[in-house]
Amino acid sequence: MLKAEKYLGFDDRWLILIGIPIITVLVIMLIFGVGGLTEHWETCIPIGLIHTLSFWLGFRFVLILYHKKFKGYTFNVQRLFYVISRMAIMYVVLDSINGFIVSGCFPGHENLPEHNLQADLVAITMIALAFFLYEGIYYFNRSRMIEIEKNKLEKITAEQKLSTLKNQVNPHFLFNSLNTLITMIPEEPHLAINFVQKLSKTYRNILELRDEKLISLKDELKAL
Repeated sequence: MLKAEKYLGFDDRWLILIGIPIITVLVIMLIFGVGGLTEHWETCIPIGLIHTLSFWLGFRFVLILYHKKFKGYTFNVQRLFYVISRMAIMYVVLDSINGFIVSGCFPGHENLPEHNLQADLVAITMIALAFFLYEGIYYFNRSRMIEIEKNKLEKITAEQKLSTLKNQVNPHFLFNSLNTLITMIPEEPHLAINFVQKLSKTYRNILELRDEKLISLKDELKAL
C-alpha cells in the first residue's frame, strides 16, 4: 500500500473501503434495477461485487503503471493514448475472466435480464469517473506538496539573505563604533569607558541571538 501511495499520490485504502460497496449497489441498480437488490440479491450482489472489485483493482494497477512511466504533470496525447489503450486491454481481460468466474459460481445468472451492452456502458462510465477522481486527488495533493516545498525554499532563501545581511552589518557597526570611540578617548575618557562597556554588552547580545530565527519585539526594543 505504501508503494502504491507513492504513485497514486495518496493512501486510497479509505476510498476502496467506501467506494466498492457504493459502486456495487449503484451498478446493480443501473443494470438490473431495484429488483436486483430485492428479488435477485443473492445472485446480483455477489456478481456486482466481483465485477466492481476486479475492475477497481485492475484500473488501479493501470494507474500505478501510468504514473511510474510518466513522471511530469502535463497531460498530452501520448499519455491519453497510454491510459485508454491499457484500460481497454484491462477491461477485455477482466471481463473475460469475470465471465468464467460468474458462469462457474452462479449457473443461474442466465435467468437475469439481458444486460450486456448496458453493463459495458455502465462499467466504462464508472471507470472514467474513477479515473478522474483518482487523478483529481493525485494532482491536488501533488500541487499542495509543491506549494509546501516552494514555501520552504522561500523561507530558506529569506533566512540566508538575512544571515548575509547580519554578517555585513556587524563589521560595519563595529567599525563605526570604534571610530566613535577613538574620538571620545582623548576628550572624554570617562564617557569612553561607559561607551566601551555598553558596546561590549551590545555585542554580547548580538552574539547570543545571532542563531535565533525570530526575536520578540520586547527583546528587540530592550536591546535598542
